[in-house]
Amino acid sequence: MFRIALFLGTNIAILLVLSISMSLFGVNGILDENGIDLDISSLLFISAIIGFAGSFISLLMSKWLAKRSMGVVLLNIPKKTFKPQLFLFFIILLIINKKLNYDKSN
Repeated sequence: MFRIALFLGTNIAILLVLSISMSLFGVNGILDENGIDLDISSLLFISAIIGFAGSFISLLMSKWLAKRSMGVVLLNIPKKTFKPQLFLFFIILLIINKKLNYDKSN
């Protein structure tokens, strides 16, 4: 759910920045002076459709591509077999190992 909120927020922010920068730089006036009849709101609407489609495709592909490129294998551990004591034990072992390796390097 958080990924979708970030997805929508990012796309809306990009459209907002695009419309503000087009207004500040006077793109509509420049187009009118050159005889180009282009509605800026329709241009923003088309860019929103293309941008949302591209980012949605990227969002769908990102998890699969990351797992595939890094060779990640997900462990399917049922939640009932999770033991917090064992997890804490491994964290302590990692900290001790890091401390020992840090002491050896000095």
